[in-house]
Amino acid sequence: MKKSLYKSIDYLNECFTCEDEAGELYWKFRPKKHFSTDGAWKSFNGEFAGKRAGCHVVEHGYMQVTFGGKTYSAHRVIFAMVNGRWPEKRIFHRDGDKTNNCIDNLVEGRAKAEPKKENERELLEPLEVVRHGIYVGRPLDV
Repeated sequence: MKKSLYKSIDYLNECFTCEDEAGELYWKFRPKKHFSTDGAWKSFNGEFAGKRAGCHVVEHGYMQVTFGGKTYSAHRVIFAMVNGRWPEKRIFHRDGDKTNNCIDNLVEGRAKAEPKKENERELLEPLEVVRHGIYVGRPLDV
């Protein structure tokens, strides 16, 4: 059986409180089993429990959070916690704002490897032209 690249939903719920309407994650007081030493457990919980999780990454504009030795996009973690499963496809922000992780703003789209459909352009409402032929848009309600 192939090992999942993602932590379980139960693990996420042990790490975070998800305020899905605000699109924010907060660190919970995490259990000892998440840490290799008692010192790391005490240090982490003393510094971070109850505080907002994640940081804005300027290079690509998304919020990220690191836990369990891996970095995740915050919008994927929020989607997973609210829906009880990790998204199988890419997640799009309806309003084009990569920092707006409110659950109503997150839409599961087509997989990266999935071919584009002929009518896909009709499903996007252009917001602005970034370069010739490249549009920043948001999915329409369909």
